[in-house]
Order: sequence, then structure tokens, then C-alpha cells
Amino acid sequence: MRINFLCFFLLVLTAHQTFGGGIVGNGGDVIECQASPDNFLKGLYSLDYVATLQSAQNEDAMIAVQSWEQSIARIENLLQEKVPSLAISLKKFRENIFNHKPGLPYIWETAPFGLIDLTDEKLTTLIPQNCLRNGKPQLIQSIIKQSPIFSGTGIVTIFKYNLDLIERLKKEAPAQLSFLILHEWLWEISFNVDRNRRMNRFFHSNDFEQMSSTDVIAYLNHIGYFPPETPLPAFDQQSCQGDPLKQNDINERFPGLKIGRWFGKGNIFSRSKPLKCSTPQICQENWSEAYHPAHDNPDSFFFTEFEIGKTASTVNLYLKRSEQNVPTRVLKCHLVDDPKMNLRCDVINKTSLYQFGGQSTEPLQGFVNWNCMHIEAFSQFTVDLAGDVDGEDIHILQNVVFFQR
Repeated sequence: MRINFLCFFLLVLTAHQTFGGGIVGNGGDVIECQASPDNFLKGLYSLDYVATLQSAQNEDAMIAVQSWEQSIARIENLLQEKVPSLAISLKKFRENIFNHKPGLPYIWETAPFGLIDLTDEKLTTLIPQNCLRNGKPQLIQSIIKQSPIFSGTGIVTIFKYNLDLIERLKKEAPAQLSFLILHEWLWEISFNVDRNRRMNRFFHSNDFEQMSSTDVIAYLNHIGYFPPETPLPAFDQQSCQGDPLKQNDINERFPGLKIGRWFGKGNIFSRSKPLKCSTPQICQENWSEAYHPAHDNPDSFFFTEFEIGKTASTVNLYLKRSEQNVPTRVLKCHLVDDPKMNLRCDVINKTSLYQFGGQSTEPLQGFVNWNCMHIEAFSQFTVDLAGDVDGEDIHILQNVVFFQR
């Protein structure tokens, strides 16, 4: 696979969902529980199910299903009614579940001797004692999603799965297998493990069936997921309301001040969509959430520092990671007199840029006023498809760093 960045961005503000989730990827865990008077858990369960339980004594009201196929079909049909863009994505994923044939976007391969433990659970709740062995959760890695970079397949995603365990789930706990399968699909559209667990339980619930489309989308927005039907407001320049900041405004408000921090922690948001698809069955037609390296560490954040001069001022954007003692300066932005985009920015640190072999070709722009700051860039890149697929895809990536006072 060759990636040619036509209009790239900058180190910490760029990445595409194809490269998300680490080198190996994300895995679905199964937990085995023994009978106990303390709770109802007995048998095999998806970790997503156990980690989102709201009661130890009463099993949550889930839709009863006879097979994982029935469960996934139900969710897809409800998404078609309530969030159509997600139904399109799930349909493409469902059509390839346990597919072994080459030439399709997803290939599933059995692992007869089992799978390694990815230790990617990021749990914040305790696992009950009857689901522990020697004081540790009895977790069994059931599925591993491999990054196309790791597998060398270009854009084809490989899933490794524990065949014996999957066969047990088909017979003993089809609803839990549905949880596992949906867990893997959710990583196609969302890159936060805690949020994905909430979405997984919600899509398997009675509430999802009873709620209106408006209420479903409102719930997804509330937990931090914005489907194409309701884009994240931060992507819109209009989300930063107010008059543009000018040099005279700064001089009047901060006379004699040379350096100041005006905003707290900022967030990075990324989304992408194809402009040209040689294989429509692989491409997602709408904007979709894109992975960004800063998402890997919840303790990472951006902050700003203003350098104030009598006739000119600049805004420096820094990235602070938990493992770094000294933050990295990412951008240096100059305040200009422009009613729409009053920041012109230069990339300072290009470390991650070069690992993709791209080159920055356009200046970065942004908007700042007393209430907020919005810095964005669009980048375009070409992917030469590998394997059995001929052709070339062109994608566009939008990245936004947003600060709100």
C-alpha cells in the first residue's frame, strides 16, 4: 500500500482510521463465571456485558435471541429505522462476518491454539469474585482485530478468532456472541473503549427498540458519539461564536503583559470520508470518526500560550502527554486582521508527519475570540489498494483542535 499525502497536516493532528487501534488492534474478551449466591452470573459472557451491568442480582432486560445472527439482524434493522448511516456500516460488516474468502474487506482466520491477551480492557469497574481465578478475571481473548499495517494487507482487515470458544458461544450464549461481534464493529466507527461498551449494551437493550430516532441520536450524542446525521459541532467554524480577536483588543485588555495562557485544555477531533472509491463495498460514504494518536492517552491534552507584542501577537499550541515532562510545541500562529480566520499557523514539530512520508504544503488557519479557539485543516491522501483489489482511493481528513472558555 502506498500513501501519498497531497495536502498533509501536522504531527499530532493527523491520522486516518485505517491506522487506528495500535499495531495489532483491539480484541474482544470473554469472561467465564462460576455459580455464586452473590449474583446471577454463570457461564460465558462478553466482557462488555459484565462491565456495563447495573445490578448484581437482576439480569438487565435484554432482548431474547435464538442466535447471534438474529441479534445482529435486529440491531441492523433498528439502525436502518433510527440511524441509517450506521445501518450501512453494520451491513457491510455483517456481510463479512466469519468470511474466509480473499477479495473482501474483512477476512476471519481461526487460531487453533488460542490468542494472546492484548490487555486492552481499560476497566474502571470490579469483576465479581465468581468470575476470577487466582484473584484475576478469567478473561479469554476470543477475537483480535489486526491493523492492516500489522498484517500487511493494505486496507483489508484481518480478524483472528478462537474457534472453539466461538462455537461454545453459538450454542451456550448467542446473545453474548452478538455482544462480541458488535464490539468489533463498534471499533470501525468509534475509538473509545468505554463509550463503545455503553453503545454495545444500548444497542442490545429494550430501550433502543422503544426510543424514537431523535431520542436515539440524542443519547449517542450525550455519550460522546456523533453519527453523520448529527456532526460534532466542533467541526463547524460557526461553533466558535463571537467577534474575531484583534491586536488592539489584546493591547487594551492586557497592557504590558508579554506572555499569558488564556485557555484551558483543548481537545482534538478527527473525521474522514472518501472522495473517490474504486471499491464502494469497502468505502464508507459519509463522514466517520477518525482515529488520532492523541486519543490513545486520555491524559494527553493541548494548551495555548500567547506571546503579546505591541504591534503583533502569536499563539503557540502545545501538546502535553502524560509520559512527557516537557510539552511539545506544535504550532505557532500569528494573529491577523481577518473576520473569518484570524490565525495563520506554522507547523513547528513534524516528527509524526515524516513517519507517514508526507509533506506540509498549505498553511494552517484558525479562528480565535475571547470565548473560544478553533484550528482546523483538511488533508487529502491517496491509497493504492493492495491484494486482490485494483484501483486507487482518495480520502479527505479533517482535524480540529477546539478550545472553549
